[in-house]
Amino acid sequence: MKNIFICLTFDTDPDISFNTNQIDSKNKKIVGWEGLEIGKNLIYNSIKKIERKYKINIPQSWFVRVDDQIKFYHNRSDWLLIKYQKFWKKILNNRGSIEWHIHLNRRKNYNDGWILEKNHKIINKIIKRNLKIFKFHHNLNCIRIGEAFMTNEIAKLIYKLGISADSSCLPGRKRLDKIKFFDWSNSKNEPYFMSRSNYKNAVKLKKKRLLEIPMNTKLTKCSYDKNYLKRYINLSFHKKYFNQNLENFLKEKNFLVTMTHPYEIVKKFKNKKNSKLISFSYNEFETNLDNIICTCKKIKKNPIFVNTQDLIQIIQTKYD
Repeated sequence: MKNIFICLTFDTDPDISFNTNQIDSKNKKIVGWEGLEIGKNLIYNSIKKIERKYKINIPQSWFVRVDDQIKFYHNRSDWLLIKYQKFWKKILNNRGSIEWHIHLNRRKNYNDGWILEKNHKIINKIIKRNLKIFKFHHNLNCIRIGEAFMTNEIAKLIYKLGISADSSCLPGRKRLDKIKFFDWSNSKNEPYFMSRSNYKNAVKLKKKRLLEIPMNTKLTKCSYDKNYLKRYINLSFHKKYFNQNLENFLKEKNFLVTMTHPYEIVKKFKNKKNSKLISFSYNEFETNLDNIICTCKKIKKNPIFVNTQDLIQIIQTKYD
């Protein structure tokens, strides 16, 4: 039976507004953390329930925000690491990983909120400053830049700073507008070592290259979609959308990296317009995780759940 390595990842991003019709926010403001406060425990307990059912261990990998925007609202960029340090310790004690999530946002002005910083000299300072703060609390294996932002200059800096891997990639997706700015249109939908000349391209040799661990995408078609769209594999989706093309993905791939925001399984954030794709339900979360395991067994693959550190070692060993 062939193995498939599965890594469940979670980003500690702030709440969405209760009145919003969309998940994306143009002004990128931080409105609160109730979704994380509630959602992290729902996620932890739901995973424990699946662990007991199948008598397996399912480590969790949490990408925790440490950046200038957190500092602006909470006086220190490591506020989330400190506030929820008991929870992070529990994750680590259960074979999980704590990794770094950074948003490269800068405050435009009082009325217009925040925008993406694109000046590489400033980005260089932001990353170096906040990396030092993160590493004061935890060892670091992997970075994920908010909203999938990446450039060749950033990739080179990450590697130079000794970070083993990046996990910002959304394979097959490109969006360049006022809300999002990223281009992973030609990237592989599996781990790869980055070309130094183009972060979207893979190279065969791993020596002196940054490892990219994508948030895997698969084709889904929601009620409001005209065509199928590549979306990252999110355990909070309604099961009918989560299951679309899941079996084909699991048949073809040896690695699966999911990504979920804690607020996406918290019922109080749900309204009629924002919940056509996202369920805001821990029951759907559990069902989707259960279905990954059942589908693997159906296609005669052995699901092995790993944290980010384990995943990096497995990939690096494969290419040794």
